[in-house]
Amino acid sequence: MNAHSPIIIPPIHFPSHFQVPPHCIPVHANVTTYDWSRLAAATPGGFDVIMMDPPWQLATANPTRGVALGYSQLTDADITALPIPALQANGFLFIWVINAKYKFALDLFASWGYE
Repeated sequence: MNAHSPIIIPPIHFPSHFQVPPHCIPVHANVTTYDWSRLAAATPGGFDVIMMDPPWQLATANPTRGVALGYSQLTDADITALPIPALQANGFLFIWVINAKYKFALDLFASWGYE
């Protein structure tokens, strides 16, 4: 991928101090309805690196101690349904994982074909 790739990404409203590094394609969209096939088709061979910070669904009775979250959370099924294997055949996947989802994330890596 290069800075002039013909991929259309939904409008992104980053703070003015945020800069997307060269050769990066941020996806700021509802990942449960996003058309991943277009991105996969535009990246033959897939990405070398995928970084993700999924909004894990918090399971405790009072996970935020009364603080409202400014985003929706994804269920385990939503995260599992992400088409990571279609976006990367061989490379690195970096994922932010909360403690309660550590074992789930390891199983998820295996189901996506990572060792």
